Amino acid sequence: MSSYTIAEACDAVLSHYTNGWVTAGYDVKNILFDDVSDDLPGADQIWSRATYKLGGARKSSLSGFSGAKYSRSATLIAQLFTPNNDGAQKSNILAQAMLDVFEGDNTDLGPLHFNESKLVTIGNDANWYQVNLVINVNFSQNK
Repeated sequence: MSSYTIAEACDAVLSHYTNGWVTAGYDVKNILFDDVSDDLPGADQIWSRATYKLGGARKSSLSGFSGAKYSRSATLIAQLFTPNNDGAQKSNILAQAMLDVFEGDNTDLGPLHFNESKLVTIGNDANWYQVNLVINVNFSQNK
């Protein structure tokens, strides 16, 4: 694919995240999306809430409006939760596994690029230990 629409890019990023989560050995039922469900898993579960936020865009071609190419940005925020009492160690393992999903070979995603990643430790949050994974996404859109 040489270009993504806004919806296609969102679907590709969230699918990539979900596939990485499952490949790392975690239960797909324990991924929540900000527009789907608020039912939290049990306190003994490892889980994630994934949020995709669209950012800015700039025209990256010199052509007129027909056939113009735009560079768009977005951010994936994945809140990673592990049970308290053993959360920090499991959290580090989970964070590394999910970082590897975005910092590895992603050539199969075409014009979708993950240029920067960041981990933000939140710490204890209710029944869980929380670390946020923030991934900057860039993609091309042809009009």
